[in-house]
Amino acid sequence: MSIDRFFTVPVTIKTPTGATTSDAEGNPTTEVATIEAMGHVQPLTAKTAADRAVPVAVGERARLVWLPLDTVVSLRSTITFRGATYDVQGDPDDWWVGSSNDHIELVVVRQVPA
Repeated sequence: MSIDRFFTVPVTIKTPTGATTSDAEGNPTTEVATIEAMGHVQPLTAKTAADRAVPVAVGERARLVWLPLDTVVSLRSTITFRGATYDVQGDPDDWWVGSSNDHIELVVVRQVPA
């Protein structure tokens, strides 16, 4: 059975490209690549938080996200799902299990509204 059955949450991933342009007023802005994907989202367990050195203070705002292996995501990405935006914490991990269950796992922490 494939892991794809777990990918039920639409996510928007935004990653800075490193390129800059100018806005209408001539101010420099960073270009962002945006992709849409389907993912799996679950609460972050205490064990996973400890394994990945996620600070306890952000634990209740943290989630574990699984994405298809070919999804482009990095430490600099933000991920939006269910109306909230999250920052990627640490480098995403590729999980190669040699089957249709290969995927990416990453920890995200919800941004605190300004």
